[in-house]
Amino acid sequence: MSETKRVMNLIQGSFVSGEGETKVFNPATEQVVGMSSVALPLNLDLVAIGESAKIAQEMWHWEVSEQSKEAVFRAMAVNFETYRGELAKTMVIEGGKLWRWADAEVQEVIDTIWHYHGEISRYHTKDGFGRCQLPDKNAFSLLMPYGNFLTIKPWNFPAAVPMWSICG
Repeated sequence: MSETKRVMNLIQGSFVSGEGETKVFNPATEQVVGMSSVALPLNLDLVAIGESAKIAQEMWHWEVSEQSKEAVFRAMAVNFETYRGELAKTMVIEGGKLWRWADAEVQEVIDTIWHYHGEISRYHTKDGFGRCQLPDKNAFSLLMPYGNFLTIKPWNFPAAVPMWSICG
């Protein structure tokens, strides 16, 4: 029997355990496929996390060159392309998605990364608008940073929705 996968929370660059663990079940078989650490707001220093995120945002904006940012996005896209099958399989096992939907979601992640990779150096109009580079999508980019925010991923789109926030 294979070892149960354990997932911890990555907070401020460190893996942190929370208030115990919760089981992750395969919804089709009800078999335990992993254990996930539980992080509750009372266990976290939300002010420190917010301050850390602000520092990281400022560093990314002012201290990282466009070429280095593009390299980060390229590496992300290549990793998602390399592990596409494994990621889709995880979504099937943990979320009960059909294979074609899980595989399509990983492709959505890859397309999103490549779109925002191009946003780094893409020409924008005086209003800040740029053309969409996502295949079969209508979208636009408006250069108006929001600052830091929290994204809670839904169970039914565990990769695509967070990537929209991470890249955008």
